Amino acid sequence: LISGGFEVAFQANTGSLWTVGTAGNRNWQLGMMGGTSPSIAGYWNNYEVAVQTNAGDLWTVGSAGNTDWHLDMMAGTSPSIAWSSLGYDAAVQANTGILWTAGSVGVRNWGLGMAPHTSPSIAGVGGGFETAVQANSNILWVAGVSTNPAGLGMLPGTSPSMTTLPAGGFEAAAQANSGILWLYGWLGTVPKGLGMAPGTSPSLIALVK
Repeated sequence: LISGGFEVAFQANTGSLWTVGTAGNRNWQLGMMGGTSPSIAGYWNNYEVAVQTNAGDLWTVGSAGNTDWHLDMMAGTSPSIAWSSLGYDAAVQANTGILWTAGSVGVRNWGLGMAPHTSPSIAGVGGGFETAVQANSNILWVAGVSTNPAGLGMLPGTSPSMTTLPAGGFEAAAQANSGILWLYGWLGTVPKGLGMAPGTSPSLIALVK
């Protein structure tokens, strides 16, 4: 959300990254890896996009500048990007299978193995960041301001979603290994009693009343 407007990032059928919306339409002339998706985050009138390029590494482009992070990503996975008061940070599964983050706040190897064919989700929380992943143990983990296992078994091949809560803290959504939608975070760890389709992942956003 950019001052009441919007901007959409997508991989065009040419394989290049495009952004379209109220901040303008642009072909970034940046080739993306097939089968991957970009992530975009807005902060006031700024936005930044994270992609896996067709060279297999992480790039971020947008209002805060264009950067090749020279960070090789696992094939078939997609990055996630978020803003906080510190700047922006992108989370990826590196080609080693380990969670890495890179952005204006620096580059970090979290030493946390991720499950194959899954992607992280990152959110700006309390002046920092929190990232939700399916670990290689098939357990939901949160890494960032606080790093810990959620103790929730996830369905293999699915990815969690993370959001910032307006009152502070975070909440994550995931498909449990029972096939049921679960929430984990500051609002509690609770099953929603809703069966999810196999191989699919949720998407979560907080609403301001």
